Amino acid sequence: MQMNTKQALQRLRHGLRLATSLLLAAGLLASLARIGQLKKERDELQARLRLLEDKESGSYIVERISKQMEDIAYQQKDISDKQREEAVFQMGVAENMRKKAEAEQSRANEEKQRAQAYAQNAAEARNMAEHQRSMAEEQREMAVIQQRLAENARNTADTLSYVAMGRSLASLSLMQHQGGNYDIASLLAYSSWKFTSDYRGNLFFPAVFNALMENSGCYETVKLFKGGISRIVPLPAGGFASVSRYGEMARWSYSATGVHSQLLLSDPSFDFRDLHADNSGQLYALDYNGRLVVVSPNGEKTERLLPVPSGWKSIHPIAPHKLLLVSDRTYCFYDTRQGIVEASHDFPQPVSCIGRFNGALYAFGEKDGLWQIDSEGQLHVAPRHVGQHVTAFACDAENRHTAVGTDQGNLFIVNLDGEVTQRLAGHRSRITQLAFVGNYLISSSYDGDLKLLNLSAGKFEPLTLHSFPAWVHCFYMSPDNILWAGDENGSLSRLVVSPNGMAELIRQNLKRDFTDEEWNYYFGSGVPRSKLLLFP
Repeated sequence: MQMNTKQALQRLRHGLRLATSLLLAAGLLASLARIGQLKKERDELQARLRLLEDKESGSYIVERISKQMEDIAYQQKDISDKQREEAVFQMGVAENMRKKAEAEQSRANEEKQRAQAYAQNAAEARNMAEHQRSMAEEQREMAVIQQRLAENARNTADTLSYVAMGRSLASLSLMQHQGGNYDIASLLAYSSWKFTSDYRGNLFFPAVFNALMENSGCYETVKLFKGGISRIVPLPAGGFASVSRYGEMARWSYSATGVHSQLLLSDPSFDFRDLHADNSGQLYALDYNGRLVVVSPNGEKTERLLPVPSGWKSIHPIAPHKLLLVSDRTYCFYDTRQGIVEASHDFPQPVSCIGRFNGALYAFGEKDGLWQIDSEGQLHVAPRHVGQHVTAFACDAENRHTAVGTDQGNLFIVNLDGEVTQRLAGHRSRITQLAFVGNYLISSSYDGDLKLLNLSAGKFEPLTLHSFPAWVHCFYMSPDNILWAGDENGSLSRLVVSPNGMAELIRQNLKRDFTDEEWNYYFGSGVPRSKLLLFP
């Protein structure tokens, strides 16, 4: 137990010593902190002292500077007062100048308004003058137009008057010609042509054309064959060739002395219905009774039998060195190089006409059929727009329209769309041939008439070129406006179809001019006298 007490005392002493050490350390630390704080306060006091010393030393300087600044301020105040006074003076000057400027501006505005008023008045005057000038110009143009209209009306009236006079002179010429007064009839016919031509009238007007034809002596006829002439073709070397229904074939030409012919064949057993001449001048004549006669340029003859013994009526080139031979029910090809007849083909129905359109051949059936025939012999059905029995067909060179003739004498003009644009009762019986010459269509018929139709005229009126005493089977229009026609009597006729050509023939045969009395009688004293140009 003493041992425990002793240990407890030792522990107590040791704790007291430790506590004393801790207290001393804490006191030392507090003293050191106090000393540091005192030093900091000392430093702050020293800094304040220095600052006060600086302020005291600078206050004098500030005072001096303030004094100087005060003096300067007083000087600036004096200057400001003077500047203010100067500004007030300048403001007065500026106010006076402003007032003067406003007065000048007011006067300028007044001048501007007066100038604008003057300009407006001047513009109105100018516009009025322009309007007056425009009205004067319009009135002048109206006057010129009225003058032109009056001149055109007068020219039109004169034209119509002189064209009417030309037709009247033509009628008088025909009357004088029928009365045997050929001299005055020719003068009247030539004057009719001159008036009609000068005033652009229709030279194919029936009276004018007939007067020229009657007085020009342009119609000639010669007996070429015993039988009816069925075809006339031109020859490449010049001249023509023809065949007849009495088995005759001839080459012929025309000169100032007339027609000169060479008979190549005359055999009544033949009934030639068509003829073709190739580029070498070789002739191919088609016999109705089933034979093809070939005649060379030197006159050598070759005969070929056809598949069918009758009904053959037309021959057409369809391909190089190939001819299409057509009967009323059959067709075949002939090879011109080998001289052989190829196999025949039958039509679905009897055929009445073969025509060429746009380079292709077409066959018209007697009923309602129409077929295109190709070079291989195949038939291709084509639409048909004319329901009558077609006997003649033609297409113009530019393929603008076609013409169809029937056994009743009717003419149909058909456009490229197949529409019938005109239907005319051109003839009294079967039409045998049609041909386009420029804007004209020529037709022949069993009624004996050769007719001319002007397609460019507003009104279609066929003109009779000539009336024959027999059927007209064929014709050919040469490039020099000479029309050759063959009729049933075997006569070959020549007609000059050009009005200008007929007028020139009349002029060449005129022997005198009108006398003054004749002029006044036929033309009237109001028509100025003009001399006929009797000599070139």
